Amino acid sequence: MTDIVKTNEMAMEFLSKAKADLAKTSTMDEVKGYRERAEALRVFYQHSKKGIEFQNFYAEVRIRAERRGGEILRDMRANNELEGQGGDRKSKCPKGILNLAKIGITPKESSRFKKIAEIPEKEFEEKINEVKDQRQELTSSKFISLHQRIVRESLEKKTDESPEFTAYLLRVTRKADSFNNQIDKLKARIDDLGSEAIWESPERYEICRAIGLVVENGQILLKELEAVEKSKTKKTKKADVTEMASEATLS
Repeated sequence: MTDIVKTNEMAMEFLSKAKADLAKTSTMDEVKGYRERAEALRVFYQHSKKGIEFQNFYAEVRIRAERRGGEILRDMRANNELEGQGGDRKSKCPKGILNLAKIGITPKESSRFKKIAEIPEKEFEEKINEVKDQRQELTSSKFISLHQRIVRESLEKKTDESPEFTAYLLRVTRKADSFNNQIDKLKARIDDLGSEAIWESPERYEICRAIGLVVENGQILLKELEAVEKSKTKKTKKADVTEMASEATLS
């Protein structure tokens, strides 16, 4: 039996066991354990140049762990076992209630897990298969983009918001998609070069400029998303939308 066949069998066995264990678990510790092991193996196979298939076996486990983590966090909040907004604070919680810091999850991770968990099962599995069939890299950002597309399509079906506000929400969502694509492209360039080799590469100045642009666009997008959140509780008039839109525009 060749090494590549053995490697393939080990990866398939790891994926199969992870799917079964994650479906049963209700603890964030087990979720984090699988996520960390899967990410370490994904990085190993990425640098071993053995092929995208092996890398994606472990990327799939990591993404499934993040999805399960989002489901567990959602259930914990529903059962008043976890702080809601501001749950990442390091301040003392009421007795018996945890916060994100106590379970070892950052607010950014919590947000990502939540979005991946909100994707319907059918669309989630279809995306996994689509990316693997196309021999692309499985990344969490692809599922964040899928979540945004689902939200956008849902907004397009709504009729209870003003047309101006709906149009504004769609525009911000498209910008978020574009921002995720920027992140993906930048990550791919850095991965291709290797993090240690970047500073010796002729591309280092271009990559630094790209990082600066991503940070700048991220800050602008954050302002627009905050404006959307503030406007959700009130009927938005055309003047409100014009004012929000003028505050920040992605380059």
